[in-house]
Amino acid sequence: MSIFTRAVLCSVPVFFFIKHILDVYARASGQHVNLHKSSVVFSASVLLSSQQSMAQLLGVEQVSHHDRYLGLPTHVGRSKTEAFAYLKDRLTKKLIGWRTKLLSSAGREVLIKVVAQAMPLYTMNCYRLPQSLCQDLHQLCAQFWWGGLLECALVE
Repeated sequence: MSIFTRAVLCSVPVFFFIKHILDVYARASGQHVNLHKSSVVFSASVLLSSQQSMAQLLGVEQVSHHDRYLGLPTHVGRSKTEAFAYLKDRLTKKLIGWRTKLLSSAGREVLIKVVAQAMPLYTMNCYRLPQSLCQDLHQLCAQFWWGGLLECALVE
């Protein structure tokens, strides 16, 4: 769950209200927010002293940014290729692991269709991936299908 508020509104009364919302949510749903796993991110416009006091008030850790939320990058930035490079890395690791197994062409086909091509689907539903990254993922699957070496993919 994420809660957003404007930096101008980052004041102690607002954080008491957020804490109240979390308590009401916990009572209504029966799901308690684990504050040990929760964190808060502030924009640069919030004073450092306010950040520390509000994080302490909520009882959560203060972090500069979140890398991922629900498996997706929280901040894409200018380079989508860099932001989604983890997809290529994960696929490469899977393919290298599969390469060591003696698989028939039917086995390779099933792994490619069911696992390799399904890996980026959730991300692709949320973001438009760069064409170059899609081509790289396709190339890795083609190399695995035709029994090509994946070492060149690791060097790039």
